[in-house]
Amino acid sequence: TKELFKQQVAQSLTMVTVNHYKGLVDMSLSKSASPPAESGTVNTTDYRKTFNLCPVLYLGTKNNFPNEIDDEAKASSVLEGGMKVLNDHLRGQEFFLYKYGYVDGKRTIIEVEDDEVMDELEEIGFYEYWYNACGELPKWGNLWPIFRMNSKREIAEIKLYDSMWNRFERPQPSNGKTENIYVSAQWPNNIHLQFIKGEIPPNLKNWIFKYPLLDPMIYTDQMGSSAMKKYDSFAAHIKYHTSGSIYGRAPWHSLYLNRWLGISGKVPEMIMRYYEAAMTINYLIYVDNDWLTKKFEDAGELTAEQRTEKVKDLEDSYEKNLKGGENAFKSLMLTSKMDQNGNQVKNVTFETLENKIRETTVIPDSQVSDGQILFTLGVAPSLMGAVIPGGKGGEGGSGSNIREASLALQMRLKPDRDLINTAFYMWRDYKFRNIKDRNKTKLMIGVRDYAINTLDGAAPAAAKVTTPA
Repeated sequence: TKELFKQQVAQSLTMVTVNHYKGLVDMSLSKSASPPAESGTVNTTDYRKTFNLCPVLYLGTKNNFPNEIDDEAKASSVLEGGMKVLNDHLRGQEFFLYKYGYVDGKRTIIEVEDDEVMDELEEIGFYEYWYNACGELPKWGNLWPIFRMNSKREIAEIKLYDSMWNRFERPQPSNGKTENIYVSAQWPNNIHLQFIKGEIPPNLKNWIFKYPLLDPMIYTDQMGSSAMKKYDSFAAHIKYHTSGSIYGRAPWHSLYLNRWLGISGKVPEMIMRYYEAAMTINYLIYVDNDWLTKKFEDAGELTAEQRTEKVKDLEDSYEKNLKGGENAFKSLMLTSKMDQNGNQVKNVTFETLENKIRETTVIPDSQVSDGQILFTLGVAPSLMGAVIPGGKGGEGGSGSNIREASLALQMRLKPDRDLINTAFYMWRDYKFRNIKDRNKTKLMIGVRDYAINTLDGAAPAAAKVTTPA
């Protein structure tokens, strides 16, 4: 109605809501409020009420964006397969320690044998962290390593929860700093709405974990400070840089927003529905009514049931001779007659039905969506044995091209490995903060990759490729 429309317009003018990245920012401006100063002003009273109502900084308008996108991602075989290829390349084959040095005046990588360090990395769970992080970072654009301290205030464990379980706390009303994170698998069940005065209710202590968040600029001092001794665990945040957003995001998330991901997942479902609902009739058979009546007269006087049975027998005889591989290219003899004008009239006529499924456009659309998915992952189609989008069959690439694509992917994943290894450097800087041995304080960690050799049969099956990370 007009009145309802006017009310809706008035309401939309009264409150302007700015949603950035599916609700990361929710800022309301009253119609009667004055424009903010250039430096920006915050109504701390209203913000404190919001903080106390729910201190969790939403990820998505309903705080369940990761779950929404994951539900759709699981339906895309190309995304799942491409992500697996990406994860495998990112993980590499084995770790090695190194430092930079100079050989013959050239800066180079010098491998370091340090069993003590490697053993401790295994003890604190760094290998498991690395394996999981290589799956989480490309998928979500965020990592949240948790550092657990022992009674000697040494790092006893590095662990990683699923990225989709982690949420920032809203910036503190008193200083504007983000001081904590929350971890829970129950955000889609609106558990964030059950906070009481900004605190986790006692009955939810086992469902929501709260960790202090380390400042990336002073984390070594923070972890060793007396003020932090009351905490036995700390969290860090590692992300793909995303301008204007405290949360990181992965490039493939755009596929969810522009719907290419939905197309990729829905095409198989659509084709399946075609097959389930498709008519399986291949021919229409037209029989001249006068001819059919004459056949009945020749058979003598028939009841209605007998006439129906005769028609069914005739239909079965045609079908028997039209279907099956043994009837391919078979000839049928049919009768015809002449009308009063001398034109031939067929007593029986066959019409082949067109199969619309063969001409559907969903397959080309699917190929385009699959290409969009692989582009955002940075994975060459040839690495998955796929046809190049827009190309013809057999254009997946030769062995040499696949090898080069694999090497190129390994090289471009170094920045991702650098991000993941932030946890290693945090451990190193804290572990060796009080010693001056540069073999310890400048220790780096790398990943060794393998490349398939396709040059000739005499060449080794695989060659080690040392990739700093």
